[in-house]
Amino acid sequence: VTNSTTPSSHIFLLGNELGAVEKWADAATILERVVDVTTDSSLTRKYLHACYRSNKFDKALAACHDLRDKHGPLEFVTELEIAILEQIGDLASARSVSEQYVAAFPDDGKRRVQLAAIYLRQRDEAALDAFLNAPPDWTTLPIECGQQIASLYSARKRFREAVTLLYEMRRIHAVGKVHLQYIQTFLFQGNERHEWLEVNEVGVDVAVAVKDSTGDVQWFVIDQRTDGDVTKGELPTTHALAQQMMGKKVGDSVILKQSSMSTEEGTITEIKSKYVHALHESANVFEVRFPEEAGAFFSVKLKEGE
Repeated sequence: VTNSTTPSSHIFLLGNELGAVEKWADAATILERVVDVTTDSSLTRKYLHACYRSNKFDKALAACHDLRDKHGPLEFVTELEIAILEQIGDLASARSVSEQYVAAFPDDGKRRVQLAAIYLRQRDEAALDAFLNAPPDWTTLPIECGQQIASLYSARKRFREAVTLLYEMRRIHAVGKVHLQYIQTFLFQGNERHEWLEVNEVGVDVAVAVKDSTGDVQWFVIDQRTDGDVTKGELPTTHALAQQMMGKKVGDSVILKQSSMSTEEGTITEIKSKYVHALHESANVFEVRFPEEAGAFFSVKLKEGE
């Protein structure tokens, strides 16, 4: 129980304790007695959070507005305000608040992605395409932001850009949700033909299967990149084997290694786009490597002879 003589420090501690046991409405009521909603402080943020969690949206929005008027766009305040505005369906205001923040902090890629998602919900295709034409560098953002950019590409039927982005993400992030989205992007893109995925000879962005004299098969990916990993079969166009394979087709021979003592040849047994190869690779290993995503995707393998 508190009264007019209760010290502010005690009220603050009580508000903290109420929040800790998720009695958010009581926490908001208690903290409101000691908070100055025009001051950007940890107390103000605790109060705003309590208001949000207790659905006291009017009080939270009023405080956010006061803080913005006095201090300009603030990260925590902006995030909370947009969350509330989206929750109550006021996308126009959510967009306005987000655009103010992005104008003040144009290098905040995470907030730019959030704004682009609002464009999608508003069906503002021009604004969304403008964002997708110059998106933030996904390598500087959380994984979820990169995935969201890929989803926005897919929503605008920019399949090639979605696949290219997710291909790069799956090289770096060995997490199930990225591999799953890569698989789903192919599965849900429809029956449209994509000539850029159709290959019949070795070239850049092509995966090549080569069988050696013992019957072992190795896959190589011909790529124009500076961060390729030869140990994973990624060969730059300057690599001797890559240069030798260029322009060859299934059934053609290549020299795998050569010395003064012997020469070993291999035969190209399969050629496909590196993006299709990555799809098959992810699908083949998904259930084994990423059991935490069980049920999201499954494949059926027939035993030999069935």
